[in-house]
Amino acid sequence: MKFITVDTYEKLSRQAANIISAQVILKPDSVLGLATGSSL
Repeated sequence: MKFITVDTYEKLSRQAANIISAQVILKPDSVLGLATGSSL
């Protein structure tokens, strides 16, 4: 696991976007799984 430390939420958001976009460019059939629903 790789940890990335940033100073601001804006930098965090940009870094996350860069990681996701790079993954999609390298592997276009990637699947993004997002947790949804209730925990009750």
